[in-house]
Amino acid sequence: MRRGSQFAKIYEQRIADLEITQFDSTRRWAVWNDQQRCGSVTCFRTDVRYSCEKTNCAWRAECMTLRAEWKR
Repeated sequence: MRRGSQFAKIYEQRIADLEITQFDSTRRWAVWNDQQRCGSVTCFRTDVRYSCEKTNCAWRAECMTLRAEWKR
């Protein structure tokens, strides 16, 4: 792969998009704590979201945005 090529730029951006940041991890734990406090299943950003049918969930929009396009 040529450095600086269009493919290399797209590849680097995709890798950057996939990396989990500290904020992501902190956010996930915060939501899990809230879910547990409410008596809900701690499912935010887990594989459970692929079959989730809870339309009234407070975190649904945020949780579902990370879903791969081909899994929708």
